[in-house]
Amino acid sequence: KLPVVTYNGAFVVNPVDGGVIDFNIMERDEITEIMHLIIESGLMPLVYSMVKGVEKVSWIEGKESLGIKNYLAARKNDKRLNPVKGFNELLTREIFYVSVIGKEIDERAVEPELINKNINYHIVRDTYNMDEFWLEIYRHDSTKKDGMNKVKKITGADNIISFGDNLNDIPMFEASDRCYAVSNASDELKNYATGIIGSNDEDSVAMFIENDFTGGK
Repeated sequence: KLPVVTYNGAFVVNPVDGGVIDFNIMERDEITEIMHLIIESGLMPLVYSMVKGVEKVSWIEGKESLGIKNYLAARKNDKRLNPVKGFNELLTREIFYVSVIGKEIDERAVEPELINKNINYHIVRDTYNMDEFWLEIYRHDSTKKDGMNKVKKITGADNIISFGDNLNDIPMFEASDRCYAVSNASDELKNYATGIIGSNDEDSVAMFIENDFTGGK
């Protein structure tokens, strides 16, 4: 029944009925400039947005990168998928998240263009497919830490325990009372962790929560 934080802190939702409690939309001019920069760098974005209250994932049909093709192949029955004909169609909606997936993402080519933008972004290696990188772009106040603090305020919680596996979990770890990295997490994240638990493939988070609350009984 607790509020759920999704999309790196961009959304807080009610898990019972799926209702949106809070979400962060990016400024149109800002995201237009950023997407131009991405495409000019030879990359293609996936654009996450709300269209008449319904979540959509859009991309330019016929110009799919290998990363987008892999994404689509793994989500064939996803009702959010929304191919469009051109760049302008990507911008005719409330955008809250942009991602680029692929082997070809080069921090040297992309990151300098993003540094001075009023956004929150990450360039990380996919924990589960080490051949691919993800560039993730959100509004400046969309972080897991921001989302966690919203839930803390809504629920009145005075103690936060968090779990993570990659670099975008670092702000959340820094703001938590306790934080645990799964064993197959990035090595850098582990430096911020209170402790290391088992792999996410072994139900380790669920087992930790059960043992932490029941003492293993």
